[in-house]
Amino acid sequence: MSSVQTTRFLAGILLIRVCMPDPMEEVSRLASSVEKARVGMGLLAPGDRWLDANETLCELLGYAREELLARTRADTTHPDDLETETSEFTRVRMGEVAATHLEERYRLKNGNSVWVIVTVAGTESAGTPSHDLLVIAQDITARRESQRGLSVQHLVSQIIARSGSPGETLETVLAEVGRTLRWSHATYWELDRPSDVLRPVRAWTAPDRSFGEFERKTKTIVFRRGEGFPERVWNTGRPYWESDVTSSAVYPRSAEASAEGLHSAFGIPVRTSERFFGVLEFFGEDVLPPNGALLNAAEGVGFQLGEFLERARAAAAEHDSEVRKASILETALERGGASPSIGARLKTRCSST
Repeated sequence: MSSVQTTRFLAGILLIRVCMPDPMEEVSRLASSVEKARVGMGLLAPGDRWLDANETLCELLGYAREELLARTRADTTHPDDLETETSEFTRVRMGEVAATHLEERYRLKNGNSVWVIVTVAGTESAGTPSHDLLVIAQDITARRESQRGLSVQHLVSQIIARSGSPGETLETVLAEVGRTLRWSHATYWELDRPSDVLRPVRAWTAPDRSFGEFERKTKTIVFRRGEGFPERVWNTGRPYWESDVTSSAVYPRSAEASAEGLHSAFGIPVRTSERFFGVLEFFGEDVLPPNGALLNAAEGVGFQLGEFLERARAAAAEHDSEVRKASILETALERGGASPSIGARLKTRCSST
C-alpha cells in the first residue's frame, strides 16, 4: 500500500467514526488504533473547521476534543505559516496533487508554538472525491531545535572566521542569528566596567518589523545589578530564557514589550573563563517555552564570541603599547638632539602593525 493509499485509508476510518455512531466491531478496532496512534490525525471540513481529531492531535494542540472541533485551521496554524499552508491545501482539494507535506508551526491553546511535519491528503466517500482533508501531524520541535542549535554554532564560527572589527562582527552575529532563529529584535549589551552597568551598543531589528517604543527605550536605558532581563544573564554568567517578559513587571521594558507585541526573550553571555564582555539579547513575538537545545548551544556561542573579543582586546592593547613606546622614544630622541624623523618613522611603523 502506497503512502497516499495508507493516508486515504486512515481518512476513511476517521470518516466512518464521524458518520457512523455505532460502527461494526472490526472498524471499531481500526478506529481505536487511529485514536491511540503516536502521530496526530484529524479531518478538516471544506470550510477548514476541524471535523474530527484523534487523542494525540488533541494533546499536541492542548485542546479537549470538543474544544478543537469548535476551532478552524486558522486557529491552530501559526499566522506566519498560514498562507503557505492554505496554498498547499488548496492544491490537494483541487486534485492537483494527491497529497502534500509541510514543515510548519502549530499554534497551541496556551499560545506557544510547536514545529510539526504535516502530511495532508484528500478523502473519498463511496468512491467519490471529497473536499474533506486528512491531516497527519508529527511534533518535530526537539529535533528541529537541536539542529538549529548546531547550525547557530557553525554560523557564528563562520562569522568570526571572516570577521572585521569587533563592532562589525557583533552586528553581523545579531542579524544572522536573529534571522536564523526567527527572532524579531536583538541587542548587544556591553559591560561598562568603570560604571559597572550594561549599555546598549549594537542593535538589530528584523527587516519587516518595527517596535518603536521598545526600541527607543532600549537605546536609552542602562542596567545596573539587579535590573532588567540582560542583568540576569550578567548575574549568572549563563544563557537565560524567558517565555513571556510581559507577564512579569520586574522587567523595566515589560510595558513597551507588551505594547509592541514582543514576548519571549533569550540572552547569551559573551565571556571567557576569566572575563565577561556583555550580553546578546534576542526578543520574539511568540510565547515560547525554554528550549534546552538552544540554551546548550548558546553557551558555546557565547564563549566563541568571548574568545574573539579577548583576542581583539589583546591585539588593541599591544598596538596601544607599541604606539606609546614609539612616542616615548621620539620624545627622548628629540630631547637628546637626534633627528625627529627617526622617532616619527618608529611611530608610523608601530601604527601600521
